[in-house]
Amino acid sequence: MNGVGTMASFINLDSRDNWKITRVSQEQNQLVNELTHSYRFISDFARKHSVQPVADANELSILGRKLYAAYERKTGKIDRVGQAAMPGTLEEKIEIRECGQTADQRYWQVGIATGGNEYEVVNKAKTALEVLAWCFINGVIDLTTHIQLEQDSSELTTYELHDILMMLHQLMPQPLPKPPQQNFLHVASPLQYVVVVNMGIHPMADLRKKGVQRLSDRNNALDYSGVSRNLVVSIDQLTLNSWNEVTCQAYEGPLALLDFLRDHLQSWSTRTGPAARLDIRCFSAGYATTIQMRMDQLFEDLFACYSVWETDRQKRYILKIGQQYCCFQYTDDHFRYRIFDNHNALLAGLEQHQTSYSPVIFDRYSMGDSELAAVYKSCRKGFIQFFFRVNEETAQIYVVDENGALIQYQTGFYNQENLLVPFQRFVESIMARLDSASPHANLPENRVRYYEIVPQGGKRPPTIESRSAPQSGGANSYLHIRAMVETGTVVAPHYSLYCDNKEFSSIEYGSKLYSRIVEHVLSLRKNGERYPCYITDLDLSTQIATDRLSCFHFLYYKKNLEGSLNKLLSG
Repeated sequence: MNGVGTMASFINLDSRDNWKITRVSQEQNQLVNELTHSYRFISDFARKHSVQPVADANELSILGRKLYAAYERKTGKIDRVGQAAMPGTLEEKIEIRECGQTADQRYWQVGIATGGNEYEVVNKAKTALEVLAWCFINGVIDLTTHIQLEQDSSELTTYELHDILMMLHQLMPQPLPKPPQQNFLHVASPLQYVVVVNMGIHPMADLRKKGVQRLSDRNNALDYSGVSRNLVVSIDQLTLNSWNEVTCQAYEGPLALLDFLRDHLQSWSTRTGPAARLDIRCFSAGYATTIQMRMDQLFEDLFACYSVWETDRQKRYILKIGQQYCCFQYTDDHFRYRIFDNHNALLAGLEQHQTSYSPVIFDRYSMGDSELAAVYKSCRKGFIQFFFRVNEETAQIYVVDENGALIQYQTGFYNQENLLVPFQRFVESIMARLDSASPHANLPENRVRYYEIVPQGGKRPPTIESRSAPQSGGANSYLHIRAMVETGTVVAPHYSLYCDNKEFSSIEYGSKLYSRIVEHVLSLRKNGERYPCYITDLDLSTQIATDRLSCFHFLYYKKNLEGSLNKLLSG
């Protein structure tokens, strides 16, 4: 390089405090290329010539991770243009613009003023938060910068942008402290989450246009007002990790909240150190305080539910969102969720076999004071628990097995003894089968507990009152119906029911099986009384070879068989 060129280069470097962000970006690209080339050369040289002691290998690994953290580009990562903001990058005026013709094509871009009303685009991203965070982290804007906002479909305002910018100054001030050297000895882990709910969205915009606002006194943001509206429409999240990388992730669509909760539970469950800090904010024009308070409560309850990870990981957490119910559960080393469209679907979802004890926890706003929640609060591991609520001539039954699986149904009610004694006999029979057939059966001596659900009126939750185990009564006090279920058949299970020592088989009677049994039952009763009948013994021996049986399997078939018989008896 000649003297003139050298002098020009020095003058250029001396003026770097006045470089705009575009110039800084150009210089950094050249620097990254040289650093990457040098690192690869050193790595290849050490590997080819075997001159790499363990200590040097660690140093080289740390160097590679530092380069990766500082300069590697990946989806959602906020690129740092230079490792420290330079005075010249700060702009007095910028433009943030929404672009794209359709919802799938929409993106945001930021431009810096070049004179008049012209702007040079310096960054593009899928969300407004990502371009705003890019500007903030790279020193393009501060609280004095004028933001020119242009959007078509979004309800984002400059006031909301400034509120978010203020939040970033408070929660993620720049420049970030330099991460300790030991951080790069391990895979990067989250340190901080900054979450913005409903950025540029009014969650009740459609009703607002119709002049409808609040239709009831329900202020639960996930089940709001009389229309059961979920007010959490979108979630934008910034994540700072232990390598000082900042990434942006957007959750949108009808599953936005559920995916967001699942991912946080999963991250929380796999942490090796303290949990990452979580800050949730909402600045939209509609219901910001209501939304933020509800989200804070929800995370407080979720983390409390799984606080003792060694014993709490099997819990199922039930959350009502809008008109649907969601069940979170940890299975196969991952948090997953299932959605149920209504209360009946939820009950059906809880009627699932559990391989180990899995209690159910109801969110404080999601049936937290309901009958079902009261039932599960009374449940204990290892017991079969029988709950009943009498309603004139019927009884609502909830049976929770030793692993927390639910069986629920309605049956006719005449007196408490008629209700409990047949169930007691059934449980005694299946316990004998389980104890003899399976080494896994490990239930306490007093295996069955009985409770009555007593309504309190109004919106108060019911009370659960313990009831004594019934006396079995004489051997001939009740009509015994024994059942054998042969599973594993090609089409459907085969049933053989024995009533008064007379056999009724599905092979023989087909679709008329239940009607023939009911005819026989009525013939044995004085005056043909049509009160319910009960299965008092059940054999599932054909399942033993393939399934790990629990009480749930027996209770499931008992419910279905009794339901079919008693439906005909009550007709």
